[in-house]
Parts: sequence; structure tokens; C-alpha cells
Amino acid sequence: DDEFITLLDGTEDFGTITANTISTIENAFSFEVSELTPDFHPIQFSVVITSGDNIWESFINLTAYEPNVFSVDPTFIEKEMRTDVIDTELLTITNVSIRTITYTIRTEDTTGRDLTGSYIVCSTDHFTPGETVDWIFTVYNLSPDNEWVTDVYIEFPAGVTVNSATDFVGGTGDLVCDGTIGEAVEINWHGVTGMGYGVLHAGQAAMATVNVTTTTEFAGNIVLNYEIVGDEYGDEPHSVTGTIGINYPLSWITLNSSSGTLLSGESDEIVITFDTNELALGTYSCNIIINDVEERDYKIIPVTLLVTNVDSDDDFSPSYTQLFGNYPNPFNPATTISFTVDNNINNITLEIYNIKGQIVKTFQIDTSAHLPSYSVVWDGKNNSHQTLSSGVYFYKMKAGKYTSVKKMILMK
Repeated sequence: DDEFITLLDGTEDFGTITANTISTIENAFSFEVSELTPDFHPIQFSVVITSGDNIWESFINLTAYEPNVFSVDPTFIEKEMRTDVIDTELLTITNVSIRTITYTIRTEDTTGRDLTGSYIVCSTDHFTPGETVDWIFTVYNLSPDNEWVTDVYIEFPAGVTVNSATDFVGGTGDLVCDGTIGEAVEINWHGVTGMGYGVLHAGQAAMATVNVTTTTEFAGNIVLNYEIVGDEYGDEPHSVTGTIGINYPLSWITLNSSSGTLLSGESDEIVITFDTNELALGTYSCNIIINDVEERDYKIIPVTLLVTNVDSDDDFSPSYTQLFGNYPNPFNPATTISFTVDNNINNITLEIYNIKGQIVKTFQIDTSAHLPSYSVVWDGKNNSHQTLSSGVYFYKMKAGKYTSVKKMILMK
């Protein structure tokens, strides 16, 4: 598209190339992309090679994008407060791009929960009343006697409206959604072979995406009931039931806004309110997630609150170790894992495990610089630089006597 490309070199005679040889022509051409080019705009241009009456044409495809459209200040928040008080902090979001942006902002709990032994897990363990969002469910067949799954049922309570749902994909065959939508519905996913056997074999996992809208009137946690049914090939039981809890928003931190629109160069100040009333002494953590609605940029701001009964006039410097949730999650192709480290610990190990408990990636991290926070980016590859398949993975941080494990989902 010549509207967005300016070639800086024209036609040129590059000389003679001997038959059956390879010749590299450096700096044959260059190009510029206009500042007005839309983000993620596909660009294609051709290179024509002529020799006598022979003509060869090759196409080059590029994508233009703006990697950073907004900045945030601060990039992390660490706060120390006494019990039973309320305090605020300001977060500034600035549009650093040349066009108008619209963003969303929310908090995300990073304390995690134990799903050991569960057969169905959800990609999130929290929700915001009134939001429309994708929940990604993963079903595992851990049958010890090779029974295969034919059906999955998930019941959504009053206040949760299902807008759409995909099939469960990842097994030998797909568990097909029955298409049920609406509020307080039960969805059935079904899949059998021509012989009547299940399509999710022992040791396999499959994922489905359900788009839901939660009512603004929620005042408590959401509980989803589920049932997994087998083809009765093995011993009893031939079905397993359970629940998934999705928690009401964090009570100790609130934001005065959930979205905004900024012209180029404009800024918004978000008021963050911390409330330690009825909080026990200890450390609380979450992430503030800011997304550009056009998915050109996002920022993750780790937040740590230390609730204490001792006043301190000193600047707050973290003397604790804390592993935060990764973002994005689910992710493709990469995700960021953030953490803080006690000032007395200089080296830590971060290990990533697959669903079988095998270590697939190890990070050795030097923390001798005593920074306020650290992060690593995992690109979904193992220690041999091989790209791993979709599924659930666990990351474990070991720092001195501290150990913490969290879950993440690689989805392609």
C-alpha cells in the first residue's frame, strides 16, 4: 500500500550473479511507515527482479504497530498501614501515542487458591460485578482405570448470564457445546465416538471459553457446580461432581474508575483507596491491570499492602518475599511473572512445571541489587527452547525458606 510506504531506493543494476550461487544484496531498499498508519495495519509490497526477458516478483508482508500507547506512574505500589484506617494513593495514566485511546482498569487478586484434586478449573478466581468477560474452563480426565469422558455439565447461578460458549477442545475429539445461553443456565458439553466411547481420554485435558456477564447487584462469591460423566468403561464412580468458587472483588483496595478515554498527551489520575478495617495483620497483594481496549498495550502494576500495628516514619522498603500472579493469564505467546524478595536473599529459583509435575523451565535470578520488585517473562518454551503445547502449568518460587506455587494457562 503506497499510502503507508516510502521506498528510499529505486531501480538499480546490482550486477551479475553466477549460476548455482547465492548472492546477498545488502541495503537493497528501505522504507518508512507514516505516523498515521493504523496500529496492526498489514503492509505488503513487492520486489521485482529482472534478468533479460525473465521477471521474478516476490512479496514482503509487514505489520505496523505502536508498542506503547500509554504510560503509568508509579509502576508498582508498596504501602504500609496500621489496622482500621483508610488511606489513598494516586495512579497517573498518560496517553503517549498520537491518537485517542480508551482503556479499562481493574484489580486482580494474586493470593491464589488450592485446586489440588479438582477436575475442572477456571482461568479466573475473581470477578467484578457488571463486567462482561471470558471464563476459560479446563477439564482434566485423571481416571486411574482408563475411563473416557463423554459429558461435562456446568451450572451457572442467578446473576450470571452466559452469552456464548465454545466446545471443549484438546482431547482425542471435541466435547460439543449444546448452545445453551441465558441467565442461571446449565450447559452440557457432549462427545462420543462411533462406538459410544468418550472423546476425552485418560490423562488428557480440554479447554472451553464461556463469555459471561455478571449482574451489578452481586454482593458475594459465585459458586459454579459441575459434573463430569464417563463412558462407564471402568469401575465406579462413573461421574464426578464438584464446585468452582469465583470470588467477589477485593475489599481492601478500590479504584474510583474502571475505564477512561484520553486524547494524545492527556492524563487521568486514578484514586486508589486502601481500607484496613477488619483486616488481620499481615501482607496483602494484588495487581492493577490496565488494558487498551484495542489490545495494543497493557500494564500490570503489582500492589503490596503490609498491615501492621507499629508506626514507622521511615520510607517503606520491602523486607518480605512475595510471588504475584502472572499476567496475562491465560496467555499466548508470553506472560510476565512478578515478585518481591526479602533484602537478605540474593538468589532465587523460579521453576515451571507441566501438569504431570515435570520441570520444563528453570530461571535462576540474581536479586543482589535489592530492587523493590522483579519480574521474568516466560515465552512458553522449555529449557531446550522448544515451544510447549497448550495447557495448565504451575510456577514455583523458592527463596530461602519461602516457597510459593501458582497456576497459569498457556492457550494457543
